[in-house]
Amino acid sequence: MKLIIPAFAFVTFAGTALATGPAQQQVPWRPAANNQFSTLNSVVALARFGGNETGEIAEGTGTIIGKYQSGNDAWICILTADHVVRGNPIFLNVQFGDVGSAPAGVPNQNLNVTFGADGNGKYLQRSGEDLGLLGVRLGSIVGDDPATSARRQFFERLTPVAVDAVAADDLITTRRNFSNVGYGGTGTFTATGMQAITNNNAAPFQLTIDSKKRFQNNRFERLVGVSDTRYTYSGVQADFNMPAVAGFLASEGAVFGGDSGSPLFQATTTTQQVDAITRPGGNNWEGGDMSLYSNALVAVMTRANTRPNLGDATSRDNPFNTTTMTAIPITGVRADWINEWCAYVPSPATAAIFGLAGLSATRRRRIAM
Repeated sequence: MKLIIPAFAFVTFAGTALATGPAQQQVPWRPAANNQFSTLNSVVALARFGGNETGEIAEGTGTIIGKYQSGNDAWICILTADHVVRGNPIFLNVQFGDVGSAPAGVPNQNLNVTFGADGNGKYLQRSGEDLGLLGVRLGSIVGDDPATSARRQFFERLTPVAVDAVAADDLITTRRNFSNVGYGGTGTFTATGMQAITNNNAAPFQLTIDSKKRFQNNRFERLVGVSDTRYTYSGVQADFNMPAVAGFLASEGAVFGGDSGSPLFQATTTTQQVDAITRPGGNNWEGGDMSLYSNALVAVMTRANTRPNLGDATSRDNPFNTTTMTAIPITGVRADWINEWCAYVPSPATAAIFGLAGLSATRRRRIAM
């Protein structure tokens, strides 16, 4: 028997991964255009139940970067941070769209993933780094019954995000601007930074997780070396500054204690309607279309700002420790690893069959900025 836990149940757990703020900058499910979904629809929520050292529940974000057919079955390949899936989960839930607004044509908004010989999921970590690939079998797309037809139509409309190999140095020189899209909690602007939205008004705070997709725009500031007991890799960091000018960075935000595995985009520019935002000290947003990038995944978020769940009553409204908002850039070596293994993760037996030919959405490429 498959255990079903709806995504809206996640909101009761404190200390889980958070998403980008501010609260108004939501990215709802986008209808298909020219029979294809927006690449922003390929950003999905992930929730792990059990596994790792503590048996904890963990939430994060992933990005669909490939799709394949093996026999009658459809598979998708999801890029995320390793610590979101690390260990041996009881099961993982993949959420498409936002809770409470099931996207049209999605046969199962919340897909449960199990691992092992009889499971519908396979996972592979990039050795020593906080980066991994998740393969998920959606089910059969061959047949004419309504459920199969709906699944096939959804699969055909999915648009995987292109992974773009980039030199890390370029991200702090010629390619600094990015858009970050993720799920979870959020915050509102204050004079000193951004106040986390919580379920209560006293420490220790319980973060409100509403499972809605949001975005922030920002820019890379510096390269850093990340080394701890589990991971060692070169990372790139961004700061949170109160927006001082109109334009792209008017939608600058932050990530709280998580948003793990969320994509950082460059290249294709699109717009998203955003409600009015009042910012202490001026620089208000009157409401309207904000610009954001929506393709060319150049980095994956791995570390975020301090989350306000401790006993410090000031931690709910803090200026943020900007030295912890870190992403892992998709350098050429990492892009090659993704390209090589994305097909293998869904189905090892099909790797030779596909010969990586199905990786058109994830091939290493340079995109002019």
